[in-house]
Amino acid sequence: MSAFRRTDLRLLTLAGAAALALGLAGPAAAASETETEPANDGPQSGQDIRSEVEYSWAEIRQFTAEQSAAAERQGEELVRDMDEALESLQRRSESLARSADEKADEGWSKTMAALRDMKRAAADQADALGDASASAWDETKEGFRAAADAFADAYEAAEQELQDGETGDSAS
Repeated sequence: MSAFRRTDLRLLTLAGAAALALGLAGPAAAASETETEPANDGPQSGQDIRSEVEYSWAEIRQFTAEQSAAAERQGEELVRDMDEALESLQRRSESLARSADEKADEGWSKTMAALRDMKRAAADQADALGDASASAWDETKEGFRAAADAFADAYEAAEQELQDGETGDSAS
């Protein structure tokens, strides 16, 4: 059975829609208390992305509306990390794609497109941090958090799919 199953694609598509909706609509789940900065050599796994999101959120939630430019820079840094993670995932998937069937390759292309859409939603939210008024500040920060979390969740799922395909484990 192919590692890139249709049901997994549906889940990622739903996660993408949720990311866009939450990223644009506002409040997300309570923030984690992670305060240590992850390594700066770029994210290498879904767990690294999660750590980057948690670190960025710990920084951004401390900023006031008057510090919106700094919050925007922090958000943009996370978006760059998302770009690096997507490039890494794409490189790993290319070798697997050579042996995958056409349907699986199409499914993976849709997965990557959904991840790129979620990254764009997070980038839009990072830009919004720089323009947020004091009255919209908390909602804008929460919108960024929601978009970044949705990306991290979907990235972790995609990475697990890829790992399953690399090892030939289709049971998960």
